[in-house]
Amino acid sequence: MQPGMVVSEETFRNHIKWLARYLNVIRLTDFKEKNFNTEQPACVITLDDGWVDNYTYAYPILKEFKIPATIFLVTNMIDTEHYFWPERLGLLLKDAAAKASLKKQVREKYASELVAYDDLVQLLKSKDDESIIGLLDEVEKEAESSGRRFESERQILNKEELAEMEASGLVEYGSHTANHIRLDKVPARQALHEITESKNCLDALLTKPVSTFCYPNGGYTSEVVDAVAGIYDLACTTDNGWVNVKSNRYTLNRVMLHDDISNAESLFWGRVLGFF
Repeated sequence: MQPGMVVSEETFRNHIKWLARYLNVIRLTDFKEKNFNTEQPACVITLDDGWVDNYTYAYPILKEFKIPATIFLVTNMIDTEHYFWPERLGLLLKDAAAKASLKKQVREKYASELVAYDDLVQLLKSKDDESIIGLLDEVEKEAESSGRRFESERQILNKEELAEMEASGLVEYGSHTANHIRLDKVPARQALHEITESKNCLDALLTKPVSTFCYPNGGYTSEVVDAVAGIYDLACTTDNGWVNVKSNRYTLNRVMLHDDISNAESLFWGRVLGFF
């Protein structure tokens, strides 16, 4: 996983402790329904993608402090051993033969000599999702033809974990598309399928209908926003900042955190309050 996306268990515990001390931590659906005290500063905790560490590390801390959260799920990843393309890339770079193959493919396809992980992630993010997956599939297939296997520990939540957290009353779920496709990079028809299919899947899987959405990688267009608005009650972006009850319900800002910029209380509040 990319370091800029991660907080440690200790840091997450501190975040929850600091938020609970000073703010009214509410559910995302409470915000949607304006079911909270608007005179007191409030916040919502959101977690993207549905990583299994949401269950193993975050959930026990949420229970300890009795704090609610929303997890945005990629439905075709649930209950599988699949992993997102940046993690696939990381595994391939750990194998010498696969790394050599990847370097060759990148040179031929993109006229680039980049081989470092962070550089390759940035390069590939400039390409469409189909091209990224196709490249990694080629490299993986070539390496596996020589007997190599690229296995990973399960990274994504399964149905039992989802059910347990939902039953606690602390964890709600939102949609994060069916396949984590960047919606601003695909045709409107494909975007609508991703938006619709994920809701259908979650509504069948969970005990409560899903009414919230989060744009993968924060990418959206006005057409995508309109499509989301026809299906969900609100949606979150990765745009940094606070919101209020008058904010556009389908382009809600968030404060994005990772360990390096929030592992001390002064850093945490500096980030939350928008000083950096």
